[in-house]
Amino acid sequence: MFQRRMLMILPFLFCAILGFAQTRTLTGKVVGAKNEAVSGASVSIKGTNLGAIAKEDGSFVIDNVRGATTLVVSSIGFNATEVPVAANQNSITVVLTSAGGITSQPEVVVTSFGFNKAKRSLGYSVTQLSGDKFTESRTVNIGNALTGKVAGVNVTQPATGAAGSARVVIRGGASMLGNDQPLYVINGVPMESGNRGTAGMWGGNDAGDGLAIVNPDDVESISVLKGNAASALYGARAANGVILITTKSGRARKGIGVSFNSNVTMENVMDFTDFQNQFGPGLDGAKATTREQAIDNGQNAWGPRFDGQPTIQFDGQQRPYSHNNVRLKDFYRTGLTMTNSLALSGGDKNTNYRFSLSDMQNNDIMPNADFRRQAFNFNINSNLGKRLQLAASGQYTKQKARNRPRLSDSPGNANFSVFMLPNNIPLDAIKGDPNKLGALPDGNELQYQANVFQTNPYWAAHQFNRQDMTDRLLGNVSLKYNLTDWLYVQGRIGTDFQNRDNSSYTPYGTAFKPRGDFFTSAEYVREDNYDLFIGGNKAFGEFTVDYLVGGNMMRRTYERQGGGGNDLVVPFVHSVRNVAAAQLDYAFSQEGINSVFATANLGWRNYLFLNVSARQDRFSTLPASSSSLLYPSVGVSFIATDAFKLPEVIS
Repeated sequence: MFQRRMLMILPFLFCAILGFAQTRTLTGKVVGAKNEAVSGASVSIKGTNLGAIAKEDGSFVIDNVRGATTLVVSSIGFNATEVPVAANQNSITVVLTSAGGITSQPEVVVTSFGFNKAKRSLGYSVTQLSGDKFTESRTVNIGNALTGKVAGVNVTQPATGAAGSARVVIRGGASMLGNDQPLYVINGVPMESGNRGTAGMWGGNDAGDGLAIVNPDDVESISVLKGNAASALYGARAANGVILITTKSGRARKGIGVSFNSNVTMENVMDFTDFQNQFGPGLDGAKATTREQAIDNGQNAWGPRFDGQPTIQFDGQQRPYSHNNVRLKDFYRTGLTMTNSLALSGGDKNTNYRFSLSDMQNNDIMPNADFRRQAFNFNINSNLGKRLQLAASGQYTKQKARNRPRLSDSPGNANFSVFMLPNNIPLDAIKGDPNKLGALPDGNELQYQANVFQTNPYWAAHQFNRQDMTDRLLGNVSLKYNLTDWLYVQGRIGTDFQNRDNSSYTPYGTAFKPRGDFFTSAEYVREDNYDLFIGGNKAFGEFTVDYLVGGNMMRRTYERQGGGGNDLVVPFVHSVRNVAAAQLDYAFSQEGINSVFATANLGWRNYLFLNVSARQDRFSTLPASSSSLLYPSVGVSFIATDAFKLPEVIS
């Protein structure tokens, strides 16, 4: 009896084992008619609860598929389709046809931490621009290229030279101190972008900002996150919004792709001044009759009407008492920027890569001022196995700026002096020694009026000196492991490291500081970010959920050491060892932020979405009793055109 029962059971056991053995993993991709990836498409096994949501590149994975079956694939804007899958078929590409109407494919944008999301599902404002928007009209600082491209984003073009800082403000200023610029993030990692120097009441220089390292040819896209709901996942650092920069990566192809780009840009001063040209220097309606009077009254335009008669000037020479016809463009030069970029890219179904080299050389419109940037950029993505993915990107940049223009107050400010030049003195008269522009034969500054703080513009441009050189490395490495088709774990390490050397001097013989000065400094800045993410997405019938929880640890170190002083001991020798009383300075600081965060995006029928997120930051610089702050946000997205059938418009 027992043997007979076993003989009856064995066929069923064999069938069950055979059925179990034939389960497989089905991989595929959903594309449109033009082979474009369809993100967010719903893919399910007909008659079962097995399924997946297509990722940003249209790919999907379904486990535990048995035998021959049928896929049901649908997406908003496309016609739903059913595709048969053979029992021995392990991969498939599904082509959807457009359903016409208002939309054909959900737009995918880069959001917090560099993740891609369907724009329709977001309950906040995100504007994404493709990289070609920044190569059409190039600027040395890519921040200035945002001008007029994004609603609600205000860009103040600098009057500080091509290498000057870009002031970008999202939805209006939020600080009386001017600390209202957004957080910049490159490939998911925050970038230290603070300005390295500003002009105050008594002058100074704009020493540039972090955006100057970005080469427009390497930019894939820039996303602007506006408002608290959009930037809450970045916490306190994103109080003024977030700008996400994504660099280009390689694509699967045969062989190696080579791209070379060469660009030349020229610029001139736009002179909108409309000064009076009827009256000249003098006092009480009288022009100078001696050299001393010409110097003393050089800034006073209270002389008589121009008559063309020979009149003594600051150097004892007689020249016609006539308008000099000098315009601002006569002092400045034509600015020239040359950029050359070379990129190599390629890959296969498992790995893609892109390497690029770029060289940018700028001669500013200010005479004797220039800026150079050399950058090496790489981006690598690889599938190390069925479930493990590696991504790495980085950029090394070397910058050198020479003679950034002085600003604000008049000392050393060539812009100010040209603007205030007496209107009867020709420029040639104040050039001085052709081998040392702006100088007298004895090597000291040539003065053309009595105010020592109004520096000769040629002396200011050619004899004052300021240099800064920066080496900067910014990069990250991440590993992502897909536990299932709806759950993954990802870790990422990012660093932003920079060394900057500065030196400047006021030349010996300057009228307002006869013995000159010399200062030098070295700065070291490093910021490391460590991220851990657990997330995924899942469909439950008409409901979808996209979720992410994680933590971030930020550590920042700043160190500065410098020295210098006033009064050179040996004339025209600029060195720390050649100042009368050298002074040394040193600064050091460390700070950190530990953060946890979570976000969930709940969707219903792909037209109603609820976004909920929160981040808690704990600061090392605040008292322990009040060192933690919470940043919550809630947003709703409703696509009315998909929820309701709208009447057709007959033209």
